[in-house]
Amino acid sequence: MDTNAIMGYISLGLSVAGIVLGVINHRRIRSNCCGRIGEVALDIDKSSPLLNGTITKRVETGSDKS
Repeated sequence: MDTNAIMGYISLGLSVAGIVLGVINHRRIRSNCCGRIGEVALDIDKSSPLLNGTITKRVETGSDKS
């Protein structure tokens, strides 16, 4: 097998994984079978910085210092 075929299979696998992840993201799967209850949730949020250049800063109010 040549390098192009291997790279093709890798890119196909990554594409399929991305599609599956996009479909089940922010979903909850529940199962009730034979009296056992199972629940799985998947939440993946974007963690990239803002593109417009704004910076948010959390300002704490009150004085906790002694």
